[in-house]
Amino acid sequence: MPNISTTIHSLHKNEHKPILKNFHSDNEKKSYSESSNMNCYSQTQDQQVQTILIVEDHIVSQTTISHQIKELGYIPLIAKMGCDVLAMLGSAQWQGISLILMDCIIPDIDGYSISKYIRLFEKKHALPPIPIIAISANKDNDHRKKCIDSGMNGLLSKPLYPAELKKILHAWLKAPAGPASVYLPLTIQDLGILFIDSTNADLKELSMAVKLADNKRAINYAHRIYGSALSVDAKEIAEIAGKLERILIEEKQVNDSALQAIENLSSAIQKWEQIHS
Repeated sequence: MPNISTTIHSLHKNEHKPILKNFHSDNEKKSYSESSNMNCYSQTQDQQVQTILIVEDHIVSQTTISHQIKELGYIPLIAKMGCDVLAMLGSAQWQGISLILMDCIIPDIDGYSISKYIRLFEKKHALPPIPIIAISANKDNDHRKKCIDSGMNGLLSKPLYPAELKKILHAWLKAPAGPASVYLPLTIQDLGILFIDSTNADLKELSMAVKLADNKRAINYAHRIYGSALSVDAKEIAEIAGKLERILIEEKQVNDSALQAIENLSSAIQKWEQIHS
């Protein structure tokens, strides 16, 4: 069966190539590596197995990114919420983390704030900084500025392409010899089932939020569907969900345009399910 890396990502067009940015020069990264190796607390570049913390609340993105990480030879560790990350600070588990992939839109604490907390913790305890790479569907300059101001080291836009993910990871970490020994490719069928189940659940929550006039919650679920759709190259669903999210943010309430977008979104999800079932 085809796997996620060779099939899903081959469907994307060049014009949708994600943003790949490092905010530091090669000399700064070299200096970072040297300072990290001098401190026994941190993840050294010589470790046999390097762990990457994925801060991501959506199961589809968690699954796709985890499999990409495994295929590149790293070990993924998932934190679903910002509070999970903060609870790890200073623990033995935290000491084993080599790099963080940080989603910026998380229900409890946004990724920018989490990164600031991490940098304050490192400064307070005189610890070398762990590289933090933003992963987000946002691509505007305001997002980039927030990433820099919060102390992040770079950014990738969703969906994450294997080649671009590999490039930015190898810029900060030692390249592993090959895929993790426990790595099993993720099939298109598995991902499709996961996407449909989670998206239908998110659509149900979105509809409930609209009925309750809970605009903040509605924005969250529209964004979840948008990011998840990008992960599986469901362009129509992503386009409608993204439009709905913008309407809810700009209008600060559910209007006729938002209701129409929700109806269109439901139809697009049903259409995708019929095609891929």
